[in-house]
Amino acid sequence: MLAVLVTNVKGGVGKSTFAINIASHLGSLGGAKVKLLDLDPLGYLHGSTFFKQLAEGKPSSWGFSPETDIVRVDSSRQALKRALEGLQGVSAVVMDSKASLDGGELYAAERADLVVMPVTPGTGEVEATIRLALTLKQMQDGEGFPRICIAPTAWEKNKKCAKHLEELKGTGEVVLPVVHKKDTVKTAFAEGVSVVNGKGRSVLRSEMRASIWAALELVKGML
Repeated sequence: MLAVLVTNVKGGVGKSTFAINIASHLGSLGGAKVKLLDLDPLGYLHGSTFFKQLAEGKPSSWGFSPETDIVRVDSSRQALKRALEGLQGVSAVVMDSKASLDGGELYAAERADLVVMPVTPGTGEVEATIRLALTLKQMQDGEGFPRICIAPTAWEKNKKCAKHLEELKGTGEVVLPVVHKKDTVKTAFAEGVSVVNGKGRSVLRSEMRASIWAALELVKGML
């Protein structure tokens, strides 16, 4: 079972949006059964249009698979351990964490094959992401798991962002290619894939779509 954790210690960077799209598109693959675990006590995913449509049994108009399920889990270590041990016949599990790395989130990182960290270009956000990446590196096993993927979003074309990007690359981890604001992106559309936000609408900025698509390609390559 492939385990993916979407996390960062900063809120509002797109964790839930990444988690929704990674889980739903994995679920759309032939024969793949996916569980999306909501570890955030604020329950953002459970307020999403995506979840409401699943709960009502309505077919989705965004290409989501009925095999994708959202399960709300208390963020304690014991609760997450029970939830993961209880998964049967699941091809992949995607975990959407709260804005921290403690308790259940630490256990999720220990169990993950891949950790995806969306990051916006603010100095504080970048510094926090670098610290988190270095913490996760100390948890890697002899084969380099969990693999760490840093996913820049909402970046501008300026010297400050370029400097921050080099700092992120200095962690030695996978940093997804940056698509800047207002750049044209056709990747997702070319493959007929819809990328949505938590409200279930295809209104994401171009660079967010590109970053999610690149993360999806990385995840699918690990199945």
